Amino acid sequence: MNIRSLLSERIEAAFDSLGLQGDALLQTASRPEFGDYQSNGVMAAAKRGGLNPREVAQQVIDTVTSRVSPKISASPDRASSTSP
Repeated sequence: MNIRSLLSERIEAAFDSLGLQGDALLQTASRPEFGDYQSNGVMAAAKRGGLNPREVAQQVIDTVTSRVSPKISASPDRASSTSP
């Protein structure tokens, strides 16, 4: 399994745990200052649920990062991530 597949799987699992529906729609970030990937599915899932997209995005981040290795950073600030 590659990182893109793993992230999509985890984001969609976060959707399930938050009672949301949809696909992660993961793609390479359009702007490097936002990190390596972006999930356009968060906006759509929030809209379908009638929820604030920023709040949903933060909940997804919190859910996904609670299940990952401490060596992985959810922050787009690359200086804060650790290298193997």
